[in-house]
Amino acid sequence: MERSKSSKIRLHKRSSKAVANSGYGHSLHESQYKYYASTDLVYPTLYTSGKQESKVSIGEGSTSIHLHGKTVANYDNGTGTTKNLKFKRAKDCSGCPDSNCIIVSGILALTFKAHPTITLPAPSEYAHLKPCQRKRVKKWIKNILTPHEKQHKAAFEKYNGTVNKPFKMKVCKEDWNGDLLQPIHEKEDKRRKKIANDASDDLDPFITNIDLDCEDKKTGTDETKKYPSVKS
Repeated sequence: MERSKSSKIRLHKRSSKAVANSGYGHSLHESQYKYYASTDLVYPTLYTSGKQESKVSIGEGSTSIHLHGKTVANYDNGTGTTKNLKFKRAKDCSGCPDSNCIIVSGILALTFKAHPTITLPAPSEYAHLKPCQRKRVKKWIKNILTPHEKQHKAAFEKYNGTVNKPFKMKVCKEDWNGDLLQPIHEKEDKRRKKIANDASDDLDPFITNIDLDCEDKKTGTDETKKYPSVKS
């Protein structure tokens, strides 16, 4: 098949998608395309993902024992997908002739989600206490520690959300890959993590005392109290 005399070409990739995760780009090589006379350039959707990172908060309580609760943010680091892609021929790209130079514009749709997990003290950590003390520890965990850790959970969830980031860049067509979009993804990921982490940090330090000064009620029959002496 002869190439059209038109200086503009349309490129169709045999595979419909290319994936680029965590900064590892998938370059699109000349051999992967068929050439057709057209005024458009068609390129595949690209994907991005953030860098692994999480955040831990710890709330503590102590008197004669030391207990703590822990909340882990478990950020998913975000996922990104390009949409509304448009391509135009351009000139003066660095590293390639004008025949390979293009301007790419579109939107990087980013979604972020935290999956916080809360860990509370295990009963084995206070099993050695007296029954009345164990009762007070359980009450402290339920009424003081748990609400605090839930506040950390809510703070970490400030990371959640979806945002569209427009972009426009001039590149060599063989360099069109996810690496080019990673800075956009990572900047938004970092911004959201800072907001969530700062909100969590503002809740601490959180250290409280558990009053363990108690005595268990005696069991058995107190004959003296049951049958008090009567003065004659």
